[in-house]
Amino acid sequence: MRIPEVVQATWGTFHQFHLAKQLYKRGMLKCIFSTYPHLRLKREGLGKEKVHTFPWFHAPLMAKSKYGIRIPWLDEGLESLNRTAFPAYVAHKLPECNVFIALSGTGYKAGPLAQRRGAKYICDRGSSHIRYQDNILREEFARWGQEFPGINSKAMAHEETEYAAADIITVPSEFARESFIHEGIPSYKVRKIPYGADLTTFSKTSDPPQYEFNVLFVGQVSFQKGVPYLLQAFSNFKNRRKKLTIIGALQPEVRKLMIGKHFDHINFIGVKPHAELKHYMRVSHVMVLPSIQEGLALVQGEAMACGCPLVSTANT
Repeated sequence: MRIPEVVQATWGTFHQFHLAKQLYKRGMLKCIFSTYPHLRLKREGLGKEKVHTFPWFHAPLMAKSKYGIRIPWLDEGLESLNRTAFPAYVAHKLPECNVFIALSGTGYKAGPLAQRRGAKYICDRGSSHIRYQDNILREEFARWGQEFPGINSKAMAHEETEYAAADIITVPSEFARESFIHEGIPSYKVRKIPYGADLTTFSKTSDPPQYEFNVLFVGQVSFQKGVPYLLQAFSNFKNRRKKLTIIGALQPEVRKLMIGKHFDHINFIGVKPHAELKHYMRVSHVMVLPSIQEGLALVQGEAMACGCPLVSTANT
């Protein structure tokens, strides 16, 4: 039996580089395309010959975010350029392969090209159906008295083109699978493949301290991740030793919600390198992730690998 030659495409890294490393171990990875620069991708553990990068628009966005620089018109312009130029680059550079796996939004040009060459095209969506996502977030923003800016209409059109063209759509959770069926995608086309965790990095080494009760949140500090519910629940939680650590980028809607409010025993520490998360997971008694919608957060499996139990919604 011929060993498949697989090509992948992804924004940044996401879970796609976990998959790429496993494919590489089995001699199946031809290459992976990413919008991150090679300097950032070194830590992912793949040789440069297997990684093709197109960082020209994503890298400036990363730099601006790192230093807290927000220029809406520039951010929107860079995101728009990235959204169109990277898929075109992947299609232009796409080598011959048997299987093409593209994170949603990256494969609408290369996917059909791969099919015309005889390959199978898998659209990998790490969240709910994009239109379902847009609707559920509109409801959530309205619940908190804010206007949802909406998911870019071109991005939605690109993704729905991918859903229609792909041979298979992979999602990581039952919630995500059901969202596609709700939006009219045939059930046979949607395959659920939950994420795992890298046990060489994430493992339990000790029990958390007994002199305090540590609650952990890791993710984008946003309405999508259910952060207002977390803040409410923690405020109502009666425990004199409680402490909440929130790791992630604070989004404008949550920042606006926090104006004039004081939060006791809560530490917002911003973004941390992925490899450092294990240190926080190992000393936490529980990780809470009350997401309104997503696919399956990688940090959930990683927290459990570190011995940290979860409180999560069905939507993650």
